[in-house]
Amino acid sequence: MRHHYPNWEEKWALVDKAHAAKTSEEKREILRQVEEELKELLGKGIECFGVAYERMENEERGKLDALICVRKHILNDMFKPTSAEVERLCRLNDLLHHLDKEMRRRTAELYRFLLRMGKDAAFDDDYEVEGELCYSFNGEKSILKLEDDAYYGSDFTYMIDLVDAYVYETSYHYIEQCHISYNPRHTPEVTDEELDIRNPLDDGTSWAEGVLCIPQLESVCICYPLHDLFSHKPYSVPDILRMNDFWVEAHLRCQHIVSQDSTRYCPYADGSSD
Repeated sequence: MRHHYPNWEEKWALVDKAHAAKTSEEKREILRQVEEELKELLGKGIECFGVAYERMENEERGKLDALICVRKHILNDMFKPTSAEVERLCRLNDLLHHLDKEMRRRTAELYRFLLRMGKDAAFDDDYEVEGELCYSFNGEKSILKLEDDAYYGSDFTYMIDLVDAYVYETSYHYIEQCHISYNPRHTPEVTDEELDIRNPLDDGTSWAEGVLCIPQLESVCICYPLHDLFSHKPYSVPDILRMNDFWVEAHLRCQHIVSQDSTRYCPYADGSSD
């Protein structure tokens, strides 16, 4: 029997069915059905997901949205915080917190390098300096194989590849991002505080929600990047524990902007950054 999702009520009915299932075998069977439908909907088209998604009818997109969401809820319902999973989650939380700080540190350093380098008057009209932390699926090496894979019964490699492509197409792909706008009044000695580069959400308050609100994590400050993956993207906790390919990038963009009559763009004629 094939499920169809003309509305969200049917989606939640399937989630409730999985939640009410008394055994892990029953939950795995519902998960298997959901993943089979996702594969049937997309086939081997994940590499061209953007094109496939663009060509989908609204009903097909609604079904895709629902199935991905259902899968997340079923896996979160199956999540058992064993000592090994809690330990791995804590290590991942520490890693993401560190990567977020490193992204911001390197972006600020790149901006100070720009200030020390000086302006190329013949070319430079404006600058953008940005940092980005994201997960990137690049094949099987991007997914960890864990001892409890059989317990969940998910095709994690295919599904995380699919969710990664889905997030890239429908939402903000990055986990965290920072941005510095050029200000001609800045000197190379400008501080992080003056640049406002630090993460305002990193204030020592835990961002634990849902299945992460468990006694085993009461003493752990869940960082915002982990919260973003779990709460703002359609990854389940078991998905997140298997992610193994995080990218941190800092970019300096030098912009040369002219009109047809060779008039240069001059955003700082008054010496301000506005």
